[in-house]
Amino acid sequence: MVCLRDSTPTDAQVVTDIINRDQPEPLGVEQVRERLTAPANSARNEWRLVAEADDGQVIGYGHALRDEWMEPGLFWTTIAVAHAARRQGIGSTIHNALLDWARPRDATALLTTVYEHLPQSVQFAERHGYQIERHIFESTLDLRAFDERPLLSALDAGRTAGIRFVTMADLGDTEEARRKLWDVETSTARDIPGFSASTVRPFESFNEQVCGTHGYRPDCQIIAQDGAVWVGLARLDPTEATEAMYNAITGVLPAYRGRGIALALKLLAIRAARRSGVRYLRTNNDAENAPMLAVNRKLGYRPEPGYYRMRADLPPEGH
Repeated sequence: MVCLRDSTPTDAQVVTDIINRDQPEPLGVEQVRERLTAPANSARNEWRLVAEADDGQVIGYGHALRDEWMEPGLFWTTIAVAHAARRQGIGSTIHNALLDWARPRDATALLTTVYEHLPQSVQFAERHGYQIERHIFESTLDLRAFDERPLLSALDAGRTAGIRFVTMADLGDTEEARRKLWDVETSTARDIPGFSASTVRPFESFNEQVCGTHGYRPDCQIIAQDGAVWVGLARLDPTEATEAMYNAITGVLPAYRGRGIALALKLLAIRAARRSGVRYLRTNNDAENAPMLAVNRKLGYRPEPGYYRMRADLPPEGH
């Protein structure tokens, strides 16, 4: 018999252990604890739960969440079950509970991510109505072996053309600077394959979910400026459980592409990561994002197992 209950911050360690069993990049306990502690002023609609065995041991975790800026009716879901407790219907029990919670909240579709090296997880998602929507490639860069010399010309060219490279720390990390960071990230993200104009995150959510987290590093947010115009960015997020950082996004406004600015931003991000003492960088790119995949290969990123974004469109209730 499995009991489902609301998760609490005290579940952080066991939930972290369950999630990390299959994660290529493990999550830190504090990162998970932060997610299990919803801000009182958050506009996010979410339910996070754990599954307990008869002896009270937590053997599963799930969540469904929706931000107000997402496509109408769309909810993100995550399900993880301890290895020793798999193939007992626990994942389906969690999924059905999340679905029952989301439907009265006008859910019309569910999204999830499943790692491509876990075929059993892909099959589980397919049995519950999910279909592959996007294929995302992951890759890592060994900073100990990285040689920046071939890329210095891109940085020099940008500076010669009047491009100024700064960090959010240089700018004081003010609310005005954060708004500009949000604006350039939103503008450059529009050209990423799979982007949907109906899922543009407003500044308030960006400020809470990106700049407001304990892992946010102003000195690891690299900005390219042309005078007063912010023309590009590279953002790094620490991964607490490993000596690594995640290059969450690198983007340049369309009018400034083809000038080596993306390469310069990535080089400066690599330098920032090295100053932080990390061993490697991890990033991801949509399988259809050939230009950025080419940039990363030029930098020396090594392909790693990626993941699928999978979607389940829900039939009307009663069907």
